[in-house]
Amino acid sequence: MFEARCGHCHSVNGNFRPLRGVFENQTPAQVQEMFPALGAMSPNMPNFNAPDDQAQALAFYISHEAGKPLLHKPAPPEMPTGTTHSQLVRPAQPRLEVR
Repeated sequence: MFEARCGHCHSVNGNFRPLRGVFENQTPAQVQEMFPALGAMSPNMPNFNAPDDQAQALAFYISHEAGKPLLHKPAPPEMPTGTTHSQLVRPAQPRLEVR
C-alpha cells in the first residue's frame, strides 16, 4: 500500500523525502487524520482517496515504521596516524612459477 500510494515520492526512514520527521511520534489514528489534507500540502501531491481499511493499514504502517529506531552504520575507521609508509603497504604476493 505504501509503495503504491506514497513510495514513488517518499520513504519512511530513507533519504528520499522521508516521512519519519513528521510521523515519528504519531499514532496510526493521528497519521490517518492527516490524509484528507495531503492534497493541499503540495500541488504535486495527489488527494488521498482510499477505502477506510486501506487508509487504516497505511496509517499503521507509517506510524510503525517511523517509530522504529534508526540503524546507524558505524563510521569507517580513520586512517592510522603516526605510522611509516611501509606499515601501510600491502605485503608482496608470492610469485607463481609458469612452466
